[in-house]
Amino acid sequence: MFRDFIVFTSVLVLVYYLTLMAIYLYCLLISRRGLIAYFKSRYFGGEREIFESNLTPLISIIVPAHNEEKSIVESVNSLRKLQYAHSEVIVVNDGSADRTLEVLIKSFGLVKVDRMLRSPRDAEGKELITTMPVRGIYVSRDSSDVHDLIVVDKVNGGKSDALNAGILASRHSLICTVDADSILERNAIVKAVKPFLKDPEGTIGVGGVIRLANGCVFSGGKVSEVRLPGDFLPAFQTVEYLRSFLGSRFGLSQLNGLLIVSGVFAMLRKDLVLEVGGYNVNSLSEDMEIIVRVTEHELKKGKKRRVVFVPDPIAWTEAPTDMATLSRQRNRWQRGLIQTLFSFKHMLFNPSYGSVGLLAIPFLYLEMIGPVVEIYGFATIPLFYFTGRLEESFFVLFLFSAVLFGILLSTLGILLQEFSEYPFTRFRDVAGLFSLGVLENFGYRHLTLLWRLRAFYDYFRRRKEWGVMERTGFGETRKPAKNIWRGFVTLAILALLVAFLLAAATRLILAHAAGLIGR
Repeated sequence: MFRDFIVFTSVLVLVYYLTLMAIYLYCLLISRRGLIAYFKSRYFGGEREIFESNLTPLISIIVPAHNEEKSIVESVNSLRKLQYAHSEVIVVNDGSADRTLEVLIKSFGLVKVDRMLRSPRDAEGKELITTMPVRGIYVSRDSSDVHDLIVVDKVNGGKSDALNAGILASRHSLICTVDADSILERNAIVKAVKPFLKDPEGTIGVGGVIRLANGCVFSGGKVSEVRLPGDFLPAFQTVEYLRSFLGSRFGLSQLNGLLIVSGVFAMLRKDLVLEVGGYNVNSLSEDMEIIVRVTEHELKKGKKRRVVFVPDPIAWTEAPTDMATLSRQRNRWQRGLIQTLFSFKHMLFNPSYGSVGLLAIPFLYLEMIGPVVEIYGFATIPLFYFTGRLEESFFVLFLFSAVLFGILLSTLGILLQEFSEYPFTRFRDVAGLFSLGVLENFGYRHLTLLWRLRAFYDYFRRRKEWGVMERTGFGETRKPAKNIWRGFVTLAILALLVAFLLAAATRLILAHAAGLIGR
């Protein structure tokens, strides 16, 4: 009976890996073909015409800010220098306990105005959006600025509540959400608005590439040199971001199955966001939840809608540099994924939602259960081995599919960055990326799996806090975290475990090969 259970679970684990491998590889192939076509066509994109035309849609850029005094000025300056004349910048100070508001007032010469936020109402007279109380609204004294700057100061209510306040303060038909700790490329808005110009009715939202600012050199609110971070944690995350954004997300967008647009830089239709009641203040992953909710809302009405990923509008953001912060971030991401998928479980394999129900939602479920399956596989191998019930074929297939598949995906993701707007050009950076693509499969990836696995426990015990990420600001150097050695030891133990298991699998293969030769 126990042996049957082992065989059954082993088959399930292998089926999971093979399915995920097929999906990822297909997405990467689709991404490569799409990237080549996109960057060939961008030379005829008419960006200058978009920038100068009076018919270009107006955009409200919303920046939720909570305790962002170190990076808020650089972020706002970059937004006010964007190559897009038809926009306003709305910073929502969400009850900051630091000097965020004071820094904004001093840096941009803001004055308080007598203005209130009013929510539109539905047919029954009910407000579509409600927020925490607003303490004041500020505008710039300098009316000659091309970009309007509005600062909404409100009681803390969380990121979703801040975004909702920004929507109520906005005056334009498209909203663009930007994190306060990020910097947009100057032509990012012009490139991201193109799908709305091409299909204004069918486009729900647009997302762009998120790149890590760690290690890069910035000058005047713009990246002047792209470099690989010197710290190992941000460097590993660089590989992850390249694989995720240029690989899976662009591929899913090509298949009309994208349901995740990073809140670091996302553009959406304001009317659709208002129709569904704004951002969900109880969501742990507001950027994903709003996309899924709007998509469901539109598909229920029988309208074909799509979310577009544009591979060259770039937002630069900081990555965590210590284990504690990174673990909180990955834990929250996983809890947000679980929460969203459980909230919309009725869409799973539901043909009435088209490719979203048959492709996008199932793929996200595979992503969600990944930590459970992979940790189960690695944890049970020693148990099965010492009890004498280890299936050698499963042992070899599991390890090589888990490790070699991970290396293959990372390598392909790194190769795709050559098509991006800012590829790594220094030889040592490129060599470092490929080395990290191999090394992350010996400890780092398994550490992130443990953090994501813990998220299941935290979710079911209804943990809701986000966790705090300390910002250094662009161009500054962060001091080493106090728990850095604990992280190094954990990573080293996991790396040794994976290396030992892989060596054992190699030994089995060589032993079988020697036996065949001996015959």
